[in-house]
Amino acid sequence: MSRVISYNINPNINVQTGVHKTYFPVRGRGLTNEELRNQKTDDFGENGFYLRPDNKHYVYYYPQEFVAPSETGEDKYVIFQYCHCIVEGHLPADIEIHSTIVPRDTYCDSLVYYCNLQPPDDNRKYKVNTNKKMGFEIWFTDAKGDKVIVPDSFVVFLKLIY
Repeated sequence: MSRVISYNINPNINVQTGVHKTYFPVRGRGLTNEELRNQKTDDFGENGFYLRPDNKHYVYYYPQEFVAPSETGEDKYVIFQYCHCIVEGHLPADIEIHSTIVPRDTYCDSLVYYCNLQPPDDNRKYKVNTNKKMGFEIWFTDAKGDKVIVPDSFVVFLKLIY
């Protein structure tokens, strides 16, 4: 026996109150030289990203709901959860993931975590301070942070709180 729920009758009732959370998987892969030349900076197309050829950074846009001005003025956060990364057909644990979601200061550079290792908790939580920030960059380096690496493929699992 089914039960009628009020928001099925009146679609104008807002059933989600308080803080909004959404999981935001970010996918990327290496591109061929032809794909690099044919990329468009204004429309990421089926890839969902733009790979900058000059520094090998992947560029992504936040979802529209996240960048829209908050009605209540609540702070917005990005939480890093995990990164699955394949490099030369392997799952290395010594590849660093970096991102512009990390605020730069004297104590913290762009390092988020190591790929293919599960963080022990949700303490990789970064505040997004402005509604003007429409996107972010992700890149990978070796364990020393010297050499930028373009992986075969990767998925970064993020949680957005807004």
